[in-house]
Amino acid sequence: MDCMLKMARPLLTNTAMNTLLELVYKYRQLLGKCSTGAGLSMGEVETLSTIESLFGRHSDRGDTDLWTCQRRFVRENVDLHGKLRSRGMTDTIEVINIDPNGMVCSGAPYVEEGTTVELVFEDDELMITYRFKATVKWRRDAESDNYELGLQLVGVPLMIRHGLMLDLQELELVAA
Repeated sequence: MDCMLKMARPLLTNTAMNTLLELVYKYRQLLGKCSTGAGLSMGEVETLSTIESLFGRHSDRGDTDLWTCQRRFVRENVDLHGKLRSRGMTDTIEVINIDPNGMVCSGAPYVEEGTTVELVFEDDELMITYRFKATVKWRRDAESDNYELGLQLVGVPLMIRHGLMLDLQELELVAA
């Protein structure tokens, strides 16, 4: 399993958009599809299993700390900037670690535990926006008016592709 993570690490330093975020998006999307009763194709089951193995378990990595071993996935450290939206407010945050079930962000405003928030991540180069819903599980005081938030992802995320939409006639002209 560590071998797979070592092979994936070069992918995780993508300058366009953090691949970890893409993996979390895909995992949450497939989990949502499965929970609707629609079922997954064999390829989708394989993708889900691969993502789970990439994040692994703490015990699989030799971590013996009881608290971290109870967590399903290993949280991977990231430096990812996004926006936190809740009740008419939008604030810039920094995600400091992430796994398929949640993330920890810093630089957040005061938000009550149990509040549902939306996380928005923009990739201008690929012209993609990722949106996740999450519940605030814990809040820790940081410097001044900023807080660290522990967020549990809920539901199915949304990916929006931006850019020009060409109709079929335009595509045929481009192809010719």
